[in-house]
Amino acid sequence: MKKALLCVGIAGLALSALAGDVESLVSGENWSFSIRPEFKLTSVNDEAAQLAGIRMGPALDRTLYLGLAAYTVVSSVDSGDAAVDDLKFFDWWYAGLDTDYTLFSAKVVHGSLGLFLGGGRIDVGGETSDLFVAEPGAHVYVNVTPTLELAAGLGYRYVNGSGSEPFSDSELSGVTGTLGVRWTEL
Repeated sequence: MKKALLCVGIAGLALSALAGDVESLVSGENWSFSIRPEFKLTSVNDEAAQLAGIRMGPALDRTLYLGLAAYTVVSSVDSGDAAVDDLKFFDWWYAGLDTDYTLFSAKVVHGSLGLFLGGGRIDVGGETSDLFVAEPGAHVYVNVTPTLELAAGLGYRYVNGSGSEPFSDSELSGVTGTLGVRWTEL
């Protein structure tokens, strides 16, 4: 029995050595690091809001980007509720895992599809809620230099877990517009 297993193992190794190149969605082995500061425009409680954030992590062949991202609100948002009318802003942040698949990255103008999954917290007048956040999106990039890209994109932020009135899940969820700069091959 041991001899038979040994023969099968050797035959398997021999066949794998004869195999050709494997085709995949991402080819190559060129790993680098990327960083993308960005600015998001969105609507919260039917009012314009701005978020600032950063994405960073490893990239494979300027095609597959994996990493971490974090965002926080940087604008005042009116609550629309008389009980908290003196509230000029609220504290809201979220962070998590970010993936991005870039198509035709060698072209001057190219695009990507991405997904953010994470969690965060909202604090409205001392009342806090923990949040789940999912944000799929699509971006258009312009290569300025071989390692610098300008980005513009659209996405939809889905938020779940807000118990802070008047900022319900539906008030925090919505379309986002993104402007950013991505440095690659750092």
